[in-house]
Amino acid sequence: MVPDALKDNLKWKGTYYGVPMNFATLLLYYNKTIFTEAGLDPETPPATWDELEQYAEQIVEKTGKYGFDMAVKETTPMWCIMLWGNGGDFIKDGKAVFNSPENVETITRWAENIRDKKFGPEVLTGGEIDKLFESQKLAMYFCGPWATTGFKNAGIDFGVAQAPKGPEQQVTQANGVGMFLTASSKNKEAVYDFFKYWNSVDTQVEWCLGTGFPPARTDIADDARLNENPYIKEFAKPANESQMYLQQLTNFADIENQAITPAFEKILLQNADVKESLDEANDIIQSMLE
Repeated sequence: MVPDALKDNLKWKGTYYGVPMNFATLLLYYNKTIFTEAGLDPETPPATWDELEQYAEQIVEKTGKYGFDMAVKETTPMWCIMLWGNGGDFIKDGKAVFNSPENVETITRWAENIRDKKFGPEVLTGGEIDKLFESQKLAMYFCGPWATTGFKNAGIDFGVAQAPKGPEQQVTQANGVGMFLTASSKNKEAVYDFFKYWNSVDTQVEWCLGTGFPPARTDIADDARLNENPYIKEFAKPANESQMYLQQLTNFADIENQAITPAFEKILLQNADVKESLDEANDIIQSMLE
């Protein structure tokens, strides 16, 4: 009933300590107007990496606008979608694996697309890439459900689609928030009552319609009331094909800021060797896990 990735986020060392508060996935946002300008079908978004590359190249060539991009810093994670899609990861079984052959292959491919083929600016923050899409200078990027209302209000003709399938799997990034009860709480019954209320079908539907977020329960994604906002069901679709970034790490921000982001900046801005950059970052990550 609870998405697998979110369920794992609510436990520590095999024991559950919380219940869901919210859940969201990232989808591919695409500008239908730019698709039309480039001679692409605005109702047929790319379904694979190969198609994503083909579409982005055609958009750059035909319109002079950016085809596809991923933010690198101060952002909800985007590059992880590509790494996971090719069978890679950041950490596995407690060990850093950022420099795996799969990740070297993935980052080489998409760095060349963004940096050399000019799919998009090399290093953007989350706010910058949002503005680039909103200004209709960027055709495609990954984002969550929180952006739909703003783009609609801005008058953008856009669609959302599942993240293009990678060579190894269909996957996207998910994030969520949990609610927890402390052992010292003096109002345990009231807290349990609220947990039950919050995760009830009717409250979840009300929350989804008010925020545009998908439900934190997979068993109500098909509730007819959610048809009022067609984006909700799209964001709910990959609930069990999603992963969370640097999950259950209390120092995840340090790992990102001191190792992962600098590696991407070197590769994208300085054309640094991918393997060497990932080796260096991997050593830093491993030291922070020990």
